[in-house]
Amino acid sequence: MAEEINQNQIPEMDENLTEAPAPEKAEKPEKTADKAEKADKPKKVKAHRMTKEEKAAAREAAKNKSRAQKEWEDSLVAHKRVKREEMKRKMKRAMLILLVFSLILTSVVYIMLLFIEENNIRITASSKEEKSISLSFDKVTWTPYLDVDGPENMWNISYNPVYKLDDIPSLGEINAMLVDAESGQIGGNHSAENVIEFCFYLRNNSDVAVPYTFEMLLESNDKGLEDCMRVIWANHYIGTNPDREDRPETSINCYASLSKDPRMEYNTLGANGIEYEGGGVEKIAYPQGSETYNQEQLMMYEQGKILGYNGQYKDINLNGPTGEPMYPSIANYLEETGYVNTTPFFSDEYVLHEESYLDVGEMLCVYVCIWIEGSDFECVDSALGGYITLSITFTAN
Repeated sequence: MAEEINQNQIPEMDENLTEAPAPEKAEKPEKTADKAEKADKPKKVKAHRMTKEEKAAAREAAKNKSRAQKEWEDSLVAHKRVKREEMKRKMKRAMLILLVFSLILTSVVYIMLLFIEENNIRITASSKEEKSISLSFDKVTWTPYLDVDGPENMWNISYNPVYKLDDIPSLGEINAMLVDAESGQIGGNHSAENVIEFCFYLRNNSDVAVPYTFEMLLESNDKGLEDCMRVIWANHYIGTNPDREDRPETSINCYASLSKDPRMEYNTLGANGIEYEGGGVEKIAYPQGSETYNQEQLMMYEQGKILGYNGQYKDINLNGPTGEPMYPSIANYLEETGYVNTTPFFSDEYVLHEESYLDVGEMLCVYVCIWIEGSDFECVDSALGGYITLSITFTAN
């Protein structure tokens, strides 16, 4: 049970009031809240007053901090300088490497250009649609181009055996060699010390006959060296129908520029059968002592006579030291010693520029020999150091 209520604790009510007055205790909770808020506020703490020792320590700490800041700034500046110096060194090193690389590249390109200009000949075969042609040195590997590496330097030699320093095959030897190409393999680079000599094959890969243009381009020259150059170009067709008589199986020509020597003005007929106005058709080579011959003597030599010691013309002696015949005829002697007409260059740009064709299953063997003819009247010291750049192109039409 709830405990009993004490009657003395109940207040007496005023009889004049109709309602009981609002209790005064209603505002007490707000006062309690205010007190609670006041209780939550932190008490003010009095500032600590530093002692002399503490002030001195603070000043020393500030000095140390300032000193450390200055040292850091100095080290930062030094670091930037080091960075700049390192960057400069790296740039110098990179520039040096780039310069060395450029020099090496330039040297390689220069050497390659020299090699191309003085030693190398590129042969290319260009096909057209269904008409395909290709090249080979050995009749096994066929490609659209071949490269021929010549000797490092070329000195003048001669077709004439009196002056000959290297073996240049005679026209008769070349003809025999090409005939053997039918059954054998004579292709490849056969260049010697002072002569560029090579043989290659051109094949028709198509099911139709292929007409083509072939040319030897005189790309560049210097110091008139082309005036004393000789180029033997020989063709031999393999697989030709024996009943066809529209062309010879083998043809051999020696090409040279027209002579500027006035003594050769009389010689107007080239080996190609064309007569050249103004003359100047070169011989493959000239006889010993011909640099002192006059025009009449050169003409008489061509006829098989030479000026004797008594001032009279006499036949050339074709016998050897023991009396045996060295040559079967004057014509053979002139051919073997090179005193036969050449075919002049096609133009200032081309050594030769001709057209032909290959039947189905037909192949062409090409022999080329290039040298500087020492007996040429224009083979003089002013041509020393000169160069000639050549290329050979076959184009299917």
